[in-house]
Amino acid sequence: MASFHQEYPEITFQLEEDGSKRIEEKIVKDLLDFGVVVLSEENETLDRYLFVKEKLKLVVPSSHRLAEKQEVPLHELQNESFIMFNQEFQLRNLIISACREVGFQPIIISETSQLEFIQELVANDIGITLLPESTCLELKNDFKAINVTNPEIEWNLALIWKKDSNLSQVFDEFIRFAKVKLSTADRCHDL
Repeated sequence: MASFHQEYPEITFQLEEDGSKRIEEKIVKDLLDFGVVVLSEENETLDRYLFVKEKLKLVVPSSHRLAEKQEVPLHELQNESFIMFNQEFQLRNLIISACREVGFQPIIISETSQLEFIQELVANDIGITLLPESTCLELKNDFKAINVTNPEIEWNLALIWKKDSNLSQVFDEFIRFAKVKLSTADRCHDL
């Protein structure tokens, strides 16, 4: 957005932070023009540009019984206490769906909208969590991030906007610009 603003200083942005579900709803209702969301099922009223595709990792404190493992099948977490983002976050739904797929309902002992609070609870061995790979790299405490298998859980970020044949030139240019910048950033990330 900074690059776009430098090239087009007359165009301003109003940013709003919310969960993916709420962002999608606001775009459908024309309350927002664009959003960055964790993808869920296909929404026929929205177009999208996928720019991040990662796996979720199990995050435990270094003292946890699973901390020495390189990978953990998802079903081995059925008796663990989960710390999760609240219901407004698609990440939560991805985790719950994957757990149900392998035959269990996760035991959720705390929900929040704040990553820092999740980190604090996990650091104090209150529960475990699943987070995207890139988020795991930024964790501040003594954590262990472990690959989850059977199934691996994908976390996909996308730029979304309402399908509409009458997009303004500004919308078209922002979409074009974002695709170029995001694909360049993705290529740099892969190096």
